[in-house]
Amino acid sequence: MPAAVDSYARQWWDIVRRHAAACGTQPQPETVHQLRTHLRRLRALADQLRGDLPQPAVGQVRGTLRDITGRTGQLRDLDVLIATEEAWVAMLPPGLEPGGREVWQHLRREQQWARELLEGYLAGDLFRGQCRVLERLLPEIFTDPQGHLDGLLADRVRRTWEQVAKDAGSLDADSPPESWHRLRKRAKRLRYGLEVQPASKDRRRLLAALRRLQGRLGAFNDTAVQHALLVRLARDEWSPAALQALGAWRVLLYQRQRAEARRLPAALSRFAGPVNARLLERMLGNGA
Repeated sequence: MPAAVDSYARQWWDIVRRHAAACGTQPQPETVHQLRTHLRRLRALADQLRGDLPQPAVGQVRGTLRDITGRTGQLRDLDVLIATEEAWVAMLPPGLEPGGREVWQHLRREQQWARELLEGYLAGDLFRGQCRVLERLLPEIFTDPQGHLDGLLADRVRRTWEQVAKDAGSLDADSPPESWHRLRKRAKRLRYGLEVQPASKDRRRLLAALRRLQGRLGAFNDTAVQHALLVRLARDEWSPAALQALGAWRVLLYQRQRAEARRLPAALSRFAGPVNARLLERMLGNGA
């Protein structure tokens, strides 16, 4: 039986190929999300173990996965945003709905353009060549008959936990969005590392607690991504009504971002507290 890191890497690559094929014609939001998530899982494994994996193969794997993941980002962000159209329009003051609908029509056109761009990439020679590279190099870096990488990953999980716990003592509601974004990436690495550990009640409880924290971090990150989008859109040419809607949304989004920021420190402290620390140590052992 393959070791855990080896086995999960194979499973995740199979899922990537399956969802990439499904995205070949009119990629659906959930399919793009799953493609993106499993690319990130593979990349997180390579990132966390890069110092112990064969060079230069691991560098090529990380760069290739980074490039593929990046090409899914625009469509995924637009899918998430457009799914919430009615909630956004409902936020507008009376009289601004027509301007808001004008903005959303523009966003749907951007979504279609991003969908066609991703379809073309996944059907093209570049992606096929990248897949050949990964088919060759993933077994080279992750094949691990003795399970040596499993122990190394457990150590990386412990170190990531320590970084998250340190963040709990330093971040507050006024910390810059970039700091919370770094924590969000650490939380993802921690989750993907935990998923590879042997199944247990402690692991289930810890992953459930981590998903709650990620939900809060994701809500805050969504406001930052959406604010950046509104700033970009405001530079385009719009009708007066659409400009008013964009301005109103920017104010409302800032208020939502501040509200989410106030929730984050308590959510982080709960996750990084002694209860989950004990779950982690029981799950990983004493590290000896």
